[in-house]
Amino acid sequence: MNSAALATYNLGPLTGTQTARIILKIIVGLTLIFEQLFLYQQKQGDDAPPLTREIIREISRNFQMSPGRKQMSAQIDISIVWETRYKLDEAKSAAKRAMEAGKSRIAQKYSKNEYALWDALIDNGEAPN
Repeated sequence: MNSAALATYNLGPLTGTQTARIILKIIVGLTLIFEQLFLYQQKQGDDAPPLTREIIREISRNFQMSPGRKQMSAQIDISIVWETRYKLDEAKSAAKRAMEAGKSRIAQKYSKNEYALWDALIDNGEAPN
């Protein structure tokens, strides 16, 4: 069956777990890359030059090859299963565990509680659904 014919079928329930995993990996992966870019800028000091495409590519490539990315991906694969694929609390919990698994040693050293604001918003009922 060619891909055009396959695209006409509604496979949402069958591919929901894989779709949730992919989206969560993209979100957490980009967050970790942005964190690395932020740390890179912090190392440059107060008068840091702007990031160049080469630096962004290098940091992205380093993340792609890092054991942290593999650990992050594995954590999401373990956490998001058929029963949990549509549960917001499970996705949030999986994202937290994946972020911690994927952080570099430098990021772990400087990391505080990234979720404090989110948790405070949830407690006040202001967080987006």
